[in-house]
Formats: sequence, C-alpha cells, structure tokens
Amino acid sequence: MSHRDCSKKPEEAVSPTASDSPFLILLVTVSALLTFLYFASRNLHSPGLYYDECIFVNAALGGINDDFIYLRLFNVPVMIMPYIGALKSFMYAPLFSLFGVTPESIRLPVILLSAGTVSISFLLAGRLFGTQLALLFLVLMATDPAFIFNIRLDSGPVALMLFFKMAALYSFFALLDSKATRHAWFLVAALALGLYDKLNFIWFVIALGGAALCCFGSELKGLYHCMKRQLLPPLILFVIVFFMAAATSLNLLLGFHGTMPDRTLLEKGLFVINLYKGTMNGSAIYNFVSGGSLTAPSWVNYLLIPLPIALLAFTMARNRTSALLTCHQRRVPWFFLLAALLIFIQIVVTREVGGAHHLMMLYPFHHLLVISIFSSLLPLCGGVRRKLLFSCGAVAIVSITYSQLKTDDAYASVFAGKSTFSTRWDPHIYALADYLKNSPADVVVSTDWGIHVQLFCLADRQSRLSYLDAWPAFKELAKYPADRQQWFYENLFKNRRVLVITHTQNAEVTAGTRANFAAFAGSYCKHVTLENVFRNNVGEGLYEVYLVDDMIPERQGSAP
Repeated sequence: MSHRDCSKKPEEAVSPTASDSPFLILLVTVSALLTFLYFASRNLHSPGLYYDECIFVNAALGGINDDFIYLRLFNVPVMIMPYIGALKSFMYAPLFSLFGVTPESIRLPVILLSAGTVSISFLLAGRLFGTQLALLFLVLMATDPAFIFNIRLDSGPVALMLFFKMAALYSFFALLDSKATRHAWFLVAALALGLYDKLNFIWFVIALGGAALCCFGSELKGLYHCMKRQLLPPLILFVIVFFMAAATSLNLLLGFHGTMPDRTLLEKGLFVINLYKGTMNGSAIYNFVSGGSLTAPSWVNYLLIPLPIALLAFTMARNRTSALLTCHQRRVPWFFLLAALLIFIQIVVTREVGGAHHLMMLYPFHHLLVISIFSSLLPLCGGVRRKLLFSCGAVAIVSITYSQLKTDDAYASVFAGKSTFSTRWDPHIYALADYLKNSPADVVVSTDWGIHVQLFCLADRQSRLSYLDAWPAFKELAKYPADRQQWFYENLFKNRRVLVITHTQNAEVTAGTRANFAAFAGSYCKHVTLENVFRNNVGEGLYEVYLVDDMIPERQGSAP
C-alpha cells in the first residue's frame, strides 16, 4: 500500500459514531489529567527523598563539590555519571535558584513534565486510533500506578525518558503522515536528548529503528527519496549522536564490573518477566517504598493474556479484510509488538538490570498494543456488532481503570503516613536534616549508602560544603592498614567537631559500615558521644548521630 493510503484518517475507520462531542472530549481529558495530578502530587513530602531523586541536585547547584560530577566543560557540570547527563540539572537550576531545594521543588516539576507526557501520548493515540480510542488510552495511562508513582518518585530516573520516548513516537508517526521536515528534527531532538539524559535510552532507539524499518520500510524509503535534501541534515546529526552513544555504551560495558548475580539467559528472561509483571501492576515500586506487599495490584497484566489470541485472529482475517484497514491499522500493532520485543531482548542480555526503572522502558507499549489491536478489529465488524465490540472493550478498560484507581488509593494511604516505610524511603530523613542544621559541627559524615545525598540537598546553602559522603571508606575501613586508618583520622577527625551519621544495625544498607565505624572510633577517636537516635513510626531505629569532638582536651563519652 502506498504512503498516500496511510494518510487516511484512522478515525474514519475506527470511531463507532460519525461525530465526537467536543464537550465529552474536554470533560474526559481534563478529568483524566486532574486525576493524574491529584494522585501524583498528593502528600509530596512522603515518602522521604530517595537517593535517585537527588543525584542531579549538586550539578543543578553549579557543582558545589565533586559529588556526582563526572565531567565539566568550562567548569559547568555536563555529566553526572558516565551514563547519565546533566540534562535534568540544567532544567532544575533556575527552579532551585528561585525556590530552593525542597521535596516540592524536586518532585513537582517532574509531575508537571509528566502531565506533558500524558498529553503527548493522547495526541499520539488520537493520530493513530481516532479520538474515542485515544480517550480510552488516556484514561488508562492517567490512572496507571506504574506511571504515576514511578515518575512521582523518579527512581531510576525515568520521567525524562518517558517524555522523550513518547515525543519520539509522536514525531515518527507525524513524519510518516505529514512529510513535514520539522517532525524529523523533533524526532532527532527527542532521541538525542533521551540518549543524553541516560544512556540506556539506546534500547528504545534501536527498537524504534528496527520496528520502523520492518513495519514501515517502504514508506521510509519513499519518504527519503521524496525529501532527501530536507532529511539529510537531521539524519546525519542522528547518525553522529547514535554512534557516539553506542561507542560510549560499548566502552562502559567493556570496563564495567557488574554487581548483579550470574544468570543464564533463560533465568534472566524469567527474572525480567516477573519484574515486568510487578512493575506494570504497580506492586514493584510499592513494595520497594513501603517494605510491605501490595494487596491490591492493578489488573493490567490480564490485558496481556488475550493479546496473542487477538493478534492471531487479526492476522488470520487480514488477507480478506485488508481493504477495510488503513496502513496504520494493519501495521501499527506489529510495530508496537516488535518494538517491545526488541527492548525486552536488550534488557535480558544487559547484565546490570534489576529494578522497576529499567522495565519502565517498556511502558506504555502494553496499553498501545491493546488499543491498536482493538482499533484493527473494529473495522472487521459492522453495525450492531461493531458497537457491541466497542462497548465490551470500553467496559474492559473501565474495569482495568477501576483496579488502577484502587491501587492508586493504596499508594495514597501509605503516603499519608499511616504505615512504615523501608529504610531508604522513610520521611524521618527530614527530621534528621533539620537536626543537623542546628549543629555547630565542622563536618557531617555519612557512613552508609543512601544518607548523604539527601542530607546534602536538604542542608542550608552555606553548610553544604561541610557534608561528606564516606560510606565507600567505611565499607572497607576494617581492611585498611593501620597507617592508612591513622591518615584517615588525621585528615577527617583530628582537631574537629564531626557529626557521624550511621544507620542503626537493623537498618543498614551496606552491611558492616556501622561496625567498622565503631571499631575505628574506639581505636582512634578520643571523644565519641551518641547524640541522637531517629526512629520510624513504630519506634524502630533508623539513624544514629554521633559527635566525634577531638577538640575537647579530656576524654568524654564513649565509642559506640
């Protein structure tokens, strides 16, 4: 089928009615976005700020020290890690200068950005499937706990990745339909910025390219021949960016010593499938944050059960019904399925994959696949059967939405502070930060992973330089020879008042750091006093604050 056939409006073949009510469209759109904003922004202080949410803050503040500054150009931080660029830092720099660093100023911008992600996704679905099916997709996405709470907490991080992914998909299909050069530039910009934001975006870039060539190769070839002069500049830029990203990825892989356990491909595949299921039904991030189990996961995974059957039925009917389907309707389901499979394969063969944020690279392909198959099946029916099919599909999606809202409410209940959190997410980090602001210590030292970054963010501007993340040293301190331990003491503790922050023994993230501090303090530090203990809602210890005051002439207190 020629590209001209692809330009036929999808809604002509999809919509079960001849016209759409502007009021209904506006009502559903506004209601969906407000629902998303309500759940995403409720109780913004809760849970406590997490490590991943704060790694970009130092660069956004101009690079006060070298924490999370991998590369500077003209003294401007441009990379915070070898595989994470400072794009988020650039976005937040003016916000922090106006509003300071707070849980609200960290979380609210990614929520508002993700409202844009939802809007772009709605426009994409409208372009491909028509307005009514796009509204169903909008409701699914705007109430989805996997989307809402992964971007609210931006663990990974994932918010910018999802925004650029949906922008790239919209630009790709807009380019196919309109042949407008601006969409080629938008596509390249989205892909380049996604790669700069985080290098694993290359999974999506490769999948998009592979699926596009397989499903729309003839259209792309015709488009290139028709617009070769206009398309060459963005194409050349994309090739340069892609190969720079690929070379960097290969270099990192060759020099990387992994921390994930060895698994066969079958074991890794099963692990990724289970992680995918937990990510998409909302349980993975809930369990991680609360330390408990989600009792009401969404029913979204049940959407995946009828998909192979529906796709097979669609394929069997394709030849005799091809005249009823537009190019998009025939190929779009295969495009989304192939893109998702390519991303899945890349995730499986990548060793360092172990979190829900990695599986969010597959979001929202399951929703898009469901809607695209539904869109393809509708033209195969006529009259009453067509309306019945649409009604059944709408009821199924409303049921999924209901289950998602129940899961959203479970999150809201936890975030309201009525239960405990896992150590890494507990809101008592704010009480600890406030306590440290009133301390006259020369240095504030964190001995365990996942404490320093948040305390640094929440500290007063003038005191941030006194915060030191020493968990890598305390992790190995017991193995240091005596002369190195003596050097460590003289350079960090001697003639200073130092506040040392540890997790309690039961709350340790890196096992042994507290014991190593206790042994070191007992051997080298003259005056060590337990100043305070911070506990969670049920009285379990979280953080301990020790004062090491080696400016006192006589020994006071005792080592922990």
